[in-house]
Amino acid sequence: MRPSAENEDSLRALREFETRTLVGEKRLQNQIDRLIAEQNEEQRRTKRIRSVAEEGRAQVHVFTERWRVFEDRWGDLVKRVESVESTIQQYSLVDTALYHSEATPSLLQTRAKSVKKAIQRCANIIFQVLGKHFLTVPFLPILFSLFGLGVEGSMSPNRGRCMKVSLQALLCEIIFAGFEAPSFNIPQCMFEKPKILKEKRLEVFRKFVDEDFETLRSENHEFQAFLCQKWELLVAEIARFPISDMAQHLQDLSSHLKHAFGVLAMCVWLLHNVAFACAPASAEMFRVAPHSSFDEEYMREDMQREDTADIPNELRGRRVVAFMTVPGFTLRNSVVKADVCCFDSLV
Repeated sequence: MRPSAENEDSLRALREFETRTLVGEKRLQNQIDRLIAEQNEEQRRTKRIRSVAEEGRAQVHVFTERWRVFEDRWGDLVKRVESVESTIQQYSLVDTALYHSEATPSLLQTRAKSVKKAIQRCANIIFQVLGKHFLTVPFLPILFSLFGLGVEGSMSPNRGRCMKVSLQALLCEIIFAGFEAPSFNIPQCMFEKPKILKEKRLEVFRKFVDEDFETLRSENHEFQAFLCQKWELLVAEIARFPISDMAQHLQDLSSHLKHAFGVLAMCVWLLHNVAFACAPASAEMFRVAPHSSFDEEYMREDMQREDTADIPNELRGRRVVAFMTVPGFTLRNSVVKADVCCFDSLV
């Protein structure tokens, strides 16, 4: 029996549907394959980008580290250059002529630096013990008279700095009083020839330069008298500070300061021995009085002002010394510069 026309149409439609379905599946599969390929390519591209990014970050890290190393080396180089320039400036006036002993300008300068460090240490101790009790900055009447600066309480942001440098100046005035005298104003025994005395001073320096001040005090009666004299002067000067209950504060200060002051006294004593052991002529000490004009040839600034924007108009264009913290020395053609602090560095 032959299928009817209606059945043939249905079969034909079914075949066409199957054919279209197969074609559609193939197209869909092709699209899926293409999308998968694109996705895989995108993943590969992403991996490449990430790899390049990681490599770039690694290179940036390497370059950063190299830059830091370069910066550190550059900083060290700058510091070395500054140090060399400073050394050249400091020693430019120290001649290299032959001397009759090792008491030379170079040794004199080295001993002056030791004194400077000892003075700073003593001033810091006094400031730590008594600083909070000061009603006014000690040793600053010249500053008050010139500018009318009432440095009281917390009125001045530079109060602590002014106090410390003024204490250094006070210590300098006390400890170097009488330095110009060969005997340092300490009673001597019998007369000795100057040449022999110079040799003995150099022997004293060699013997005690590496010892502590207690050894020097126990073995050298002249230094013992010198130390006692200077300590009494310092205590008397500090007792004048406008501080209540001064007796208790002096007792506290004595326990903290005596050792450091003994070291300072020893440094100055050895410096004195070196200065008067120089041959054929002794070194000459020079002082810088307040209100003196700053002279780079003979002075070195103890404290420099970084910001010059707030310097009063009356100070601009000139440098005037407020304090001397360590005196200077001359020996033949050599100059060991004095340490000073100018007014414009204090205000």
